[in-house]
Amino acid sequence: MKNLETMKTVYSYYFPQVAEIVRRQETVDKTPLFRTQTPIAEAGEILHQLGFPLDLEVPATNEGKINLDALHEPIIDRIVQIYQDTAVGLDRFDHRYPTAGSSEGIFHYFASLKARGVDIIYTLEGEYEGFGEYAKSFGISTLQIAHISQLARMPKGVFVFSNPSARDGNIIGNDEVYFALSGGHEIAYDLAYAGSTYPHQFDLTHPAISTVFLSMSKPYGLFRFRSGFAFSRTPIPSLYANKWFKHINSLLLSLEIADSIGPKKLAEIYKPIQASFVNQINDETGLGLRTSDALLLAHLKASDVHHLDHQQRDLIATYVRGNAGYRFCLTPYFEKVR
Repeated sequence: MKNLETMKTVYSYYFPQVAEIVRRQETVDKTPLFRTQTPIAEAGEILHQLGFPLDLEVPATNEGKINLDALHEPIIDRIVQIYQDTAVGLDRFDHRYPTAGSSEGIFHYFASLKARGVDIIYTLEGEYEGFGEYAKSFGISTLQIAHISQLARMPKGVFVFSNPSARDGNIIGNDEVYFALSGGHEIAYDLAYAGSTYPHQFDLTHPAISTVFLSMSKPYGLFRFRSGFAFSRTPIPSLYANKWFKHINSLLLSLEIADSIGPKKLAEIYKPIQASFVNQINDETGLGLRTSDALLLAHLKASDVHHLDHQQRDLIATYVRGNAGYRFCLTPYFEKVR
């Protein structure tokens, strides 16, 4: 039986379509976009050279120069528009921040929870480890639950989760999420894997969903470019300074990738390839892996392992994600055939 080439930690795949956009943007001199005295017309011409539509309005100061403090605003507006059929209701969040992936937004959200006196959060077993680690750094405890339905019977609190789920890469249906909301909890919603599945509408319209995190890392392979966004119904004070400390190159990359690729195209291309990798692994190991909704992942349910022998169970032991089962990152397989 062959050894697995999958990974326990999820590393994003640097998709060729994304790499091409990165290379093309590097050929354009963006220096004026970093200068306070650049006339607005010159800034608009540079964005046009980068392939952005002429109707993308570049924010201007009263003197007709580029407004660097507000440069992220039309970029985020456009990305929200592109994602309107994927992240339904994202346009209703009044406070929008550019962040370094999802993680920076999550960290500052926990800072705001601490300032409000929150001392415990709920998460699912096998969830993204960063939730618990960031919470711990603020002295916030984490209570893990086996299934989202348990929230309906728990004291009112704050529930932080990813969807598609970091536990197994699968989508948690809107009905399940809304049932959990019946408990009166505040919900923080991490869309780190959104854009890597076949089309799905993640319903964010319920007012109890207070905060949403969106990342370009997992779905597009921009992990090392650190590009993401935090959306909140109320201000997250410690993210205010990000209007100055944002990474303009990463924002421009995010905009073009959202504009030219978007949250549906890569899944159309790569989901069949994902399935071929899972079939290959199963042929080589007999494990019976399942394709996950998120194209970078495969998984096993906890009940799937009962028929496995001792050697097979040893092979997957380190991939366990609590009661959710087992998660396998397929990035090494994608990298071998690029």
